Amino acid sequence: MRASGNPVLVQAFATELLARRQELRCSQEEVALRSNIDRAYISRLEAGKKTPSLSVLHALATGLDLSFAELAGRIDERYRQLKRKRSVVPAV
Repeated sequence: MRASGNPVLVQAFATELLARRQELRCSQEEVALRSNIDRAYISRLEAGKKTPSLSVLHALATGLDLSFAELAGRIDERYRQLKRKRSVVPAV
């Protein structure tokens, strides 16, 4: 898969994936088993080194005990937060 043209969105996804996994107190291995996705791939997703396909997002949502819509909403909220932080220009 080609690199995303939106690094802020990739960061939002990676951060949300890690946060939800920690919220559930699951290891990467547990999420991998629940999602039927390779643990090393989950590690690369959390590091922002890979971007998931829709089918991987769907599998991750299931493994994270979320609906696809809930996961997408959480990623979108985190994305908006990151965009706001980046748009704030410090006073000089």
